Amino acid sequence: MDRGPAGFMLNYVAIPFVLFAFPAGIIATKIGRRLTIKIGLVLFIVALFIGFLIPTITVITIAFVIAGIGWALVNINSIVIVWEMARTEKKIGTYTGVYYFFSFMAAIIGPYLVGTLTDLLGKTTLLLDGAIFLFVALILMFFVKRGEVELTEEEKLAKKKAIQEL
Repeated sequence: MDRGPAGFMLNYVAIPFVLFAFPAGIIATKIGRRLTIKIGLVLFIVALFIGFLIPTITVITIAFVIAGIGWALVNINSIVIVWEMARTEKKIGTYTGVYYFFSFMAAIIGPYLVGTLTDLLGKTTLLLDGAIFLFVALILMFFVKRGEVELTEEEKLAKKKAIQEL
């Protein structure tokens, strides 16, 4: 693949992410944020694994589109879980800061870890390496026990009525 088309490949992740951002929030309100994130991680893992197994441009392009949708399910709902985990409104800023600290640390350290794995295992394992780290994230999601929006009975009824009116 030439450099120009290769540089465009990540748009096949970014564009579906942007298009699916709003639906990702709606899905989470219906089935729960933790489940939505788990589904997103599974989509992302499966997409990368298929791209690893069948490394053609067409398959990788389709895999990247699916990965973008999965990433929207994860990313859009993660910060909301963090906010809901804060014990009081005054702690939301602290929780947000910790969330972004670890997000930025992952963005800094992640490429080195994946790069090291890729150097050790070969360039053809790049998508598999990413899938492995996402699998670790999926396992860790099963330890998240809080973070869903807790509504009062009155709020639940109002929400149910609003959904029925749609």
